[in-house]
Amino acid sequence: MRNNFGYLNFYFVFASRVSNTELAVIDEGKHVHGGASTVDGKRERPSVLYSEVAKDPIIWLVLITPLFADSGYQLFEQFGPIYLHKVMGMDLAETGSAAILPYIVCLVTAPSTTHSWAV
Repeated sequence: MRNNFGYLNFYFVFASRVSNTELAVIDEGKHVHGGASTVDGKRERPSVLYSEVAKDPIIWLVLITPLFADSGYQLFEQFGPIYLHKVMGMDLAETGSAAILPYIVCLVTAPSTTHSWAV
């Protein structure tokens, strides 16, 4: 609910501020830089060089980063209570209280993200 209100607020504040001149420039740019050309009335899509995309290190970083971040969080969440109990010597009640902290932090911080399930 909070995210939808933010999007509506953004729309009403900024959508009415685009002038007709700006809209004409945007519309003209779509035809010039739209990426699709017309041949005999049919639209042709530009060819995508997937091999060039696969060679880009930024693409690999974008794909690999969530893997390691999620794995680290999963390990922390699963083995954190075991570490607290066996290595740090906390009793079971303290370990349970400490193990619920990531979930409490998630509930507090999740409404500020775009995950609709958390709102």
